[in-house]
Amino acid sequence: RELKPIADAYLELKANRGVHEEYEALRSRLEELREARRKASDELKVIEGQLAQAELLSKSIEQAEQEARAAIGVGQDCDIKCLEERLRELESELTEVRARAQELRAQAEAQEARLRELDEVVRLLRRGGREARCPVCGSPLSQERAESLALHYSEEASRLRASAEAARSQAEELFRRLEDLESRVSRARTAISTASQIMSSLQGLSALSSRLPELKRSIEAIDREAAEVERRLKELEQANASYLAALARLEASGLRSPEAAQGVIDELKRVEEELEASKARRAQVERELINKASAKDLTEAIAKVKTAVEAAARARVLEGTAQSLRSQISEARARLDELRRRVEALRSQVSALEPKARECDELRRRQEDIRTRRDQALKEVAALRSRIEQAKADAERAGEDEEALSRALDKLDAALGAMAVMERLEKALYRRALVSLENEMNDVFRLFGLDYARVEVRESEDAFYFRVVDRQGVERPVSTLSGGEQIVLSLAYVLALNRIMQSKVGFLLLDEPTDMLDDARRRALVDIIGRVTEEGGVPQLIMITHHTEVVDKVDKVCTVEKDRRGLSKVSCEEGEAA
Repeated sequence: RELKPIADAYLELKANRGVHEEYEALRSRLEELREARRKASDELKVIEGQLAQAELLSKSIEQAEQEARAAIGVGQDCDIKCLEERLRELESELTEVRARAQELRAQAEAQEARLRELDEVVRLLRRGGREARCPVCGSPLSQERAESLALHYSEEASRLRASAEAARSQAEELFRRLEDLESRVSRARTAISTASQIMSSLQGLSALSSRLPELKRSIEAIDREAAEVERRLKELEQANASYLAALARLEASGLRSPEAAQGVIDELKRVEEELEASKARRAQVERELINKASAKDLTEAIAKVKTAVEAAARARVLEGTAQSLRSQISEARARLDELRRRVEALRSQVSALEPKARECDELRRRQEDIRTRRDQALKEVAALRSRIEQAKADAERAGEDEEALSRALDKLDAALGAMAVMERLEKALYRRALVSLENEMNDVFRLFGLDYARVEVRESEDAFYFRVVDRQGVERPVSTLSGGEQIVLSLAYVLALNRIMQSKVGFLLLDEPTDMLDDARRRALVDIIGRVTEEGGVPQLIMITHHTEVVDKVDKVCTVEKDRRGLSKVSCEEGEAA
């Protein structure tokens, strides 16, 4: 009666297992569809935002082109290529004007220098009197000759002054024109550059317009499939609920899986078969008793037996009964020995299954229950032994109870043994992991060439820590190392841990690993990184650094710079190891 609900629950579980598997698969598919729709919706929002931004960029292009046309002085029919061509012409004109202005300025300065020399000669000639001398050869001049030369040089100075003023005026006019041209070229160049950059951005956004309808169709298809999956889930919901209820009843009975329930059902069948056999033996004994007593039924036969026992020699009947009981006890003991031999055989089979780690958790959970049952079984054994002494006729029942107790004790021994094995296994694996970590760290640590012999990994009560041993064998804690040495130790730990895990994480990220290292240790780190990437130990290695020594060991280099507007710009190119 106690095992019947378990059997019913198992049969219901078995009948609805296919429905439950389909239900769980549909639930998983629905989650995938919802995640896919979320991603598609996010991408759709991004594309719509970028297309809206593209409209603003188009207006910005038109504005920039308008500014360029105004600066260059062309009409609305001049497009960006025309503007670039006119800009080149304007820049060529600017170069010519600058050269001509500088030439005129140099000419004016030369003429003004010559003018100052002539003014000085005229002043000397007119001030010299009789002691005047020729400014060319230095010979003495008469007063009339000196006055004549002064007049000649004065006329020449007047012509030169007019020429210098004209050159200066033309130069100033050209420099004013030059300033205007430079301003126009600068404005035009800025506007055309802005328009070109915006057009480059629009070329990247133009492909998004074709992606937009595709995304909308994809979202509609996802919605249709999700609606169909939800409809099917509602159809299967009741059957799945029956499956879960049956599973809950099995778990409430202490069975964690359908396989365990199958074992209980097999045990139930065996017990029912033994019960039927016991009933048959009892009926046979009752018939024999009725026949021997010549009675109509069992009650009358029992009454006659009691009367005969009371009337006959009680001693002989009791002696025969005792002999019969002894015989039954002997048979029961023989059967008990046979059962114990079966128990030993079963115990050896259980011992072979002890290393299976998946049974340990279940055994730990059932340990307390087994202890409780053991105490109860011990009490039952004491009661059964008392009953054996008091009534030998119950020997077979006592043997069965003793067999049940033996099974319980064997399960308890198996559970305790499994727990001990698991604890020893966990400690052994932990120590082996620390040894592997220490060996890998020393392999990496030696490559940096520090003045230390090795690194040792020590174990505390609930953690582990590091000690560095110098070449004289003196241990030093990590806190006494320099900043660069601590960085080296940290890198050795990270790289060693990566080797032990066999890159199951999928990537390794190093943030400024070369910051506090000198040149020699940076070169050592570059060699180590080269080995890691060449050996394939890391599927993806990402390093953030300000030093360029690692460029020849990576396949892609991304540089972050700020443009004229103060915005960060990321540019990537192939590395030397690509």
